Amino acid sequence: MSGGPPGPHAFPGTGPAFAAVPTRASYATRAASTSARCSSAQATSVTAASRSVAPIGVSAYSTRGGITGYMVRLTIPSTPQFTNTPGQVALSPSGTQLIVTTKANGNDIDVFGVGPGGRLSASPVVNAEGSTVPFAIAFDQAGHLVIANAGTNALSTFTLGSDGTVTLIDSAGTGQAATCWVARAGGTLYASNAGSANVSGYTSSGSGQLTLLGQTPTDAGTVDATAAQDGAFLYVQTGGNGIVDEFSAGTGGSLTSVGSVTVAGAAGGEGIAAS
Repeated sequence: MSGGPPGPHAFPGTGPAFAAVPTRASYATRAASTSARCSSAQATSVTAASRSVAPIGVSAYSTRGGITGYMVRLTIPSTPQFTNTPGQVALSPSGTQLIVTTKANGNDIDVFGVGPGGRLSASPVVNAEGSTVPFAIAFDQAGHLVIANAGTNALSTFTLGSDGTVTLIDSAGTGQAATCWVARAGGTLYASNAGSANVSGYTSSGSGQLTLLGQTPTDAGTVDATAAQDGAFLYVQTGGNGIVDEFSAGTGGSLTSVGSVTVAGAAGGEGIAAS
């Protein structure tokens, strides 16, 4: 990786350690289970507030999932776990709501209220989304909720109400396989297609209308992605061999490969966050 990190450093997490790798944007990545499908076992998503990072996940030895730190439990009655565990957790731009996707375990977008001290509401507002398999979460520049749907291989935009309800604005397919993750760099959204080894770029208008820009190839097993805080670089985690691909993000959403780094112990990894 051009100007890349000197190497990974582990710090304690729940189960296997997270790895923090200093680079233009430091990031945390988590070893889990992945393949050409969007799999999830143990902790697979992180969200940050006030420079803290907290994972969400399920134990491989339990039938319950939860948000570590808040001790919120989500019942996981079905197998295989990779389609029924929580997909991702994210705070709203205001920090007053916490969004959790449930994938095929209900096909729901759950929205918790966040009170003083970070305390969550006793129960979420449950927004049913048919058979879309809502997986990953982002927000566009206008603050619309963006969901990557693994069941339909599409991105969808929503308004997020103060009461926790979500209303669909637009949905646009990638034309690729296993669209599981989404991240924003500047004004462009990038959907990771685990089954196609690429990312799909989108613009989202001020009203939340989506336009597909095209695809950029990555290493095998494309999973999560994150951007530098200024949006100038996109870091794409590829779980096949534990590689993180680095791209510079140009005008119009174009991506230029800068390099890549292999993270020790991250083969099969899922989950990356920048700070």
